[in-house]
Amino acid sequence: MRVAASLIVVLALVGLGWYWSQYTSTNSVTEPAPTAATDAPAEAAAATETATPTPTSTGESTQPLQTNAKTELEQEAESFIETLTEVDPEPVSVESADHFVTSEQSLSLLPPDAIEHQTTESLLADESLGPDIPITAVKQIEQVENISPEKLIAESGGDLNKEIVVLEADQPIATTVKSVLEQHAENPDQPISVLKAVRYYEITTPREIETSLDLTVQGEELIGIIRKPYRIEEATLAELLTREKQLDPEAIFYVRTVKSSDFQGIWGIVQSGLISNFSRGVAIRRGEELNTYQVEIPLLADEVLEDHSSSFLGRMIHRKTARSYVYNFRENRMGQNPHELNPGQEIVIIKFSTDELISIYKHFVASSG
Repeated sequence: MRVAASLIVVLALVGLGWYWSQYTSTNSVTEPAPTAATDAPAEAAAATETATPTPTSTGESTQPLQTNAKTELEQEAESFIETLTEVDPEPVSVESADHFVTSEQSLSLLPPDAIEHQTTESLLADESLGPDIPITAVKQIEQVENISPEKLIAESGGDLNKEIVVLEADQPIATTVKSVLEQHAENPDQPISVLKAVRYYEITTPREIETSLDLTVQGEELIGIIRKPYRIEEATLAELLTREKQLDPEAIFYVRTVKSSDFQGIWGIVQSGLISNFSRGVAIRRGEELNTYQVEIPLLADEVLEDHSSSFLGRMIHRKTARSYVYNFRENRMGQNPHELNPGQEIVIIKFSTDELISIYKHFVASSG
C-alpha cells in the first residue's frame, strides 16, 4: 500500500509540472530587443559621428585635433624623414656636403682643390708635365637618367622653377620642374628622362690624351686634371664612424662641409642645416596624388624664450653640438666637438635619431598652424 501511495504522489507531481510548463509557454510574451537604428535617440547617433572642425574667420579650427589627424601627421612626418634621408647612389662630395643621410651613404673624399681646370691645349703646352707622366683626367659627358617625380623634386631642392633638360622623342628640351610635373600628372609612375652632365675620372698621360683626341666619346669634354694617378677615395659614413666606435646603424646623420662663412661654429651649422633642409620640398605620394611637403623653421627658433627658458630647438642644438664629430678629409682624422673649424678641409657630422627628426617636423608643423 505504501509503495502504491508513493507512486501516485510522484505521478501527480509530474503531471502538475507538465501543466505549468504548457501554461507559461502559451501565455508568456517575448519582447523584441531595441535596435540602435530604431530606438536609439537621434542625438546619440549623431554623437557617434566624427566631428568635423569648423574653420573660423582666421582659418583656425574651433574643434580639438582628432586622433586620426594626429596619426596622419605622424605618417606625414615619417614619410618626410624617410624621403629626406634616402641613400643617393652617387657619393656625396665633401666639397659640397649638406645632407641628412644614413650610415650607408658613400662620401667622396676628394679634396675640392685637387682638380686643376685646364683645356686640352693648355694641358699639352704645360712644360711641367712630361708626356708620359701619369695623371688623372677629369672628364664630363652628358648622360640620360630616368628618374621618378619624387626624385626630381628632391634633386631640385623643392624649386619648381628650376630649369632642367629632358629628353623627349630623342630630342633635348629645356623646361622647368613644374612643367614636367604638370605633364606627368596623369601618369605619375612614368619615369622622366633627364639629361645630366656626369663627371668621371680616368688615369692616363698627356701623350695618351694627345693621341686620343680624335677618338674621344662624342660630347665628351676634358674639364681638368689631377697631377697624379689619383684613385678616388670613397668611404661610407659607417666606415668612418666604425673607426671611432661611434657607429649606430639606426641613426641618421647630418653631414655638412665647413665653410668660411660659418662664424657661429657648429651651433650655426646645425641650425642652418635644419632650416634649409626642412624647407626644401620633399615629394610624398598619397595614393594617386604626389604632393610637395616642406617645413618652415623660423630663423630665431633656437633663441631663448621670453621667460628666459631654452626653446625646443635650442635645447636640441645644444645637445647635438656637444656630441658632434668633425672629420678632416685632408688628414684623414676624426675629432669631437673641436673649438676651431677649418674651412675647406673638414665636414661636420651630427647624429640624430629618427624620432628626433620626426619631433622637429611635428613641432614646427603644429606651431605654424
